[in-house]
Amino acid sequence: MQRDLLADEKIRSFGFDPEAKDKAGSFALTDDQVLLSMVRETGLEAMPIAEALERFPEVREKYFWKLVSPDEDEVTKKVNSAPLRGLFARAKKGSKVFLPLQACYILRSEAFSQIVHNVIVAEEGSEVHLVTGCLTSSHVSSGNHYAVTEIFVERGAFLSYSMFHSWAPQVEVYPKSAILVEEEGTYISNYVTLREVKHVKAYPRMIVRRNGVARSYSVIYAPPGSLVDIGSKLILEGENSRGEAISRAVSTGGRVISRANLEGKGAECKGHVECHGVLLEDGGFISAIPELTAFRDDVELSHEAAVGRLSEEEIFYLEARGLSEDEARSLIVRGFMKLEIPGLPVELKKEMDRLIDLTLGGGKL
Repeated sequence: MQRDLLADEKIRSFGFDPEAKDKAGSFALTDDQVLLSMVRETGLEAMPIAEALERFPEVREKYFWKLVSPDEDEVTKKVNSAPLRGLFARAKKGSKVFLPLQACYILRSEAFSQIVHNVIVAEEGSEVHLVTGCLTSSHVSSGNHYAVTEIFVERGAFLSYSMFHSWAPQVEVYPKSAILVEEEGTYISNYVTLREVKHVKAYPRMIVRRNGVARSYSVIYAPPGSLVDIGSKLILEGENSRGEAISRAVSTGGRVISRANLEGKGAECKGHVECHGVLLEDGGFISAIPELTAFRDDVELSHEAAVGRLSEEEIFYLEARGLSEDEARSLIVRGFMKLEIPGLPVELKKEMDRLIDLTLGGGKL
């Protein structure tokens, strides 16, 4: 039963390997049941959040509901009142876990509400890469996903968190995330959504301390019927902290709101926001909303935003070299969505590009 579900073609197409080859560990949740939880690498812990709270008192004392209030909004209230489900993952102090930890959250039942609370910790001096796939089974068209995720990047640690979403036309998704990047820590967030979804609303909050770095990258493809409202808030709190929020959005009739908010509070902190969108069909829209707030005279914050259409010159150039118009448009869009992400392992970058090619290749955009 477990292997059959995890072998679902849609799940496997997103790179989840039930055998965990070349993976540091695996965690899989379908509806509200844990299907898989295992670790292969020393220096890494991964288990259901309820088990972690029972085994490790410091999880509740230091991490659980520490970055997000259970009374903050309707999403947190819903998560706080639900039975406890979700992932706890921790890279131990000084450990270097180069293989990715894979996690999968699956809506298997029609109209099911999946509610999770995740806690991710990279202890001092550690390095860890987490890859999650959030999706519906092939036969499911509707449902809800509510999530609170608290992420702690301790002093000198490095954490990359790559999220691939593949929902269904009548699914609503409300993730609530907060991230604390301690002194000299680095956090890289990659968010990719490439399928139709009724509504996604996400606005992760990142607090960056002295000499810390937080980078957020979003790749959004919105077909007709989709509403994707996604952004990030970076609070550059510490001296010489750095922040970056970059998004690429393509609409073929869907609606996209791309938000980015930078707050410069620490001495000599620097931040940059970049929101670019391409609208390929009438009926949808793309709204880019950058916001910068400086609290000191030595802060450097910048933004760049552009929304438009594909270049006719580029299409003509490719057609002159033997491509059809549809092939030219598809090639240009794929290139537009393939971001260069500093610090992301080569294999994870290949996986992101593979998913983009899988979604956009071979058809009319």
